[in-house]
Formats: sequence, C-alpha cells, structure tokens
Amino acid sequence: MENAAAYTMLVLGGNAKPTADQVKAVVVAGGKAEPDEESIAALIKDMEGKELAAVIDAGMEKIKDVPMGGGGGGGLCRCRLARSVPAATHATAPVAIGAASATLAVTAVTPAA
Repeated sequence: MENAAAYTMLVLGGNAKPTADQVKAVVVAGGKAEPDEESIAALIKDMEGKELAAVIDAGMEKIKDVPMGGGGGGGLCRCRLARSVPAATHATAPVAIGAASATLAVTAVTPAA
C-alpha cells in the first residue's frame, strides 16, 4: 500500500510518470528502511501507458456496488453517496496540492433532518 501511496504523492506533486527509484525514495523518506523493490517495479509496469486518475476512476466504478457499511461513523462512502445524490449536485473544482494542481470531484450533501 505504501508504494501506491508514494506513487500517488509523486503524481499529485507534478510528476506524471514516477520512476521506480522515485517511488522507492518516497517510501524510504516515509520511514521504511527496505522497500519491496519487486513490488515497486510491478507497480511501475502496471502503470505504464496509464493515467493515475483514469485508474482510480476505473477502480471506483468496479467497487461502486460493493456494500460498505460499518462503524456507525455517520458518514457515507463516496460510492454510496454518488448513487444517492442527484447528478445536479455534483461538480468538479480545481485543487492545488503543493506545486501540482488536480481536479477534485465535489458533491454537495444536505444532512438528513
């Protein structure tokens, strides 16, 4: 999981195509002394020719109907929320994260009375 997180941070930081060495450096900076280089190489290979946002969108589409209940935290997961809120309340907004900018999907929610 830390490899995917490191890859994502690099992309959000403005590096559209991180290398294995860059992912490894982020994982090491995060405190892992010996990153799994085989796993990092597999991640880089899997991401060849793909955009991170498209991969995330495809994954969200695959899990949108998976029941996700739980601890009674009072919130809805994005998957259930997206199905329960009218499309007119969905929007996108530019977001700056460090030196990078991205588009964040925003959903307006009115709490139940």
